[in-house]
Amino acid sequence: ESKALLYDVLERVGLRHWKSAANFVLVDGGDHARTLVEGLIARGVLVRDRSKDPHTPTHFRITTGVVEHTRAAVDALEALCAKPS
Repeated sequence: ESKALLYDVLERVGLRHWKSAANFVLVDGGDHARTLVEGLIARGVLVRDRSKDPHTPTHFRITTGVVEHTRAAVDALEALCAKPS
């Protein structure tokens, strides 16, 4: 259920990601990767910055598991990716 929630928000906000059998999802934050990582961490979302790996310079991993925590990650992603009106 957690991964389904995460996949759904990533599709909605237009972030490229890879489906996973593990307890995390790899996300390409593109030009906004640093802002997304910092914003998610500031909101208490468990992420692992992958930008130091030369193969994933704009990527991060979001941990899934407890549905309540994933809902917080979904809310944070939606807020961070919202287009200013």
